[in-house]
Parts: sequence; C-alpha cells; structure tokens
Amino acid sequence: MEILREVFPRWGVSNSTLFMILNLRYKGNRNYLQGADIYQVVNQYFKTKGGYVRSITFREFARKQLEIKLERPNSARHSIAAEGSVSYQTGECRFWLVVTDENVNGRYPFAEDVITSAATLTEDAVYVENCLDYSLIDIIVVLCKYYCNAHDKPLLGKWIFCKLMLSKELPDYWTYLQIFRVSCLQGRFIRFSLSIDAIYFGEIHFIVATS
Repeated sequence: MEILREVFPRWGVSNSTLFMILNLRYKGNRNYLQGADIYQVVNQYFKTKGGYVRSITFREFARKQLEIKLERPNSARHSIAAEGSVSYQTGECRFWLVVTDENVNGRYPFAEDVITSAATLTEDAVYVENCLDYSLIDIIVVLCKYYCNAHDKPLLGKWIFCKLMLSKELPDYWTYLQIFRVSCLQGRFIRFSLSIDAIYFGEIHFIVATS
C-alpha cells in the first residue's frame, strides 16, 4: 500500500516531552492531507501498541505534518486537525492530531476510478467485492464519495470524509463490502453504515466543505 511507505511517526524528545510527528504526502491532486491516509498511519501506529483507532473526527484541513498527542492540547496555542479514541483490551484512550510547522513533501498518484468502476451503485447503497489492490479504508472513503457525488453533487465545495466510528477493528482480510446511506441532511451531510461480510462495523460521515 503506497501510503504506508516510510510514514510511521517520527519519535523525538523536546524539552523532556515525547513527540510523534507523522510523515505524510499529498494524495493525488489534493492540497491537504487526506483523511484515509491520516487514519491509516495513526491506526498502524496504535496497532503496534496493541490497540486500534475506534473513532476519529476531522476538524479542519491539514496542509502541514501532524503531531500525535496523547494529552488534550491547549486549543489557544495549537491548531487541532483531528481527534479520536483508541480501543485496547483494557479500555480506551483519547488522542489529538495537532498541526505542526513541518511542510508536506511530495505527493503520490491515486486512481479512484479503479475503485469506482468495480462497484455497484444503487439508490441507497454502494457495494463492492474485494478484487482491488487498495486498503479497505481507501475503498470505503472513495465509494462513499462516489455515492455522494452520484446522488447529490454539491454546486460549491466537495464531499469530505469527516468522521469514522467503529464498533470493531476493520479486518485485514474481507470479501464483500456494503455501504448503506443512513441519513442525509439537505445535501450537506450524509451518514453511512458499514457492513463487511454481512457484519456491521460502524458508521462513516461525510460533509460538504471547501478546501
């Protein structure tokens, strides 16, 4: 998977405080760090600690590298791009992603049409079999956006992945993905439910925003 090349958090110590900075690239023609990429790298990091990202909410577009913080940052001093929760066998903990001053260096190509051409679109859902060389979260995000644009393409702005809430960890191996529209608010907000191999995994939300 392209996004997981050399993007694990960079560790360091500054003023006796541990910091973890992501090393992401822009995806396709975007001028901001994409939500699925952020989720993937943060989730991979917490998996090495025995957990997984159970939820993540994006607050703003990030055009600089992000730092993982495990204590709530001062919002007056830091720009918070996202926040979420990590699930462990022993419980949960919170995390925050703070915008740093470090530039994003480079980008990589991403062909969304390869994913959408393999999918089946209906009035209230989109389906696909696992015949694609993409991560599951990439497929989910692309197909949700595909559904949004097919049914309610905005005149201003674009559909953006804004929130993920999982009931269990996304699987590494799967066969069939079903994404169902749960609700839609005036063409500005859509909730989807996720079913993987006929098992409910949670929800993903999209909003219209201008980047």
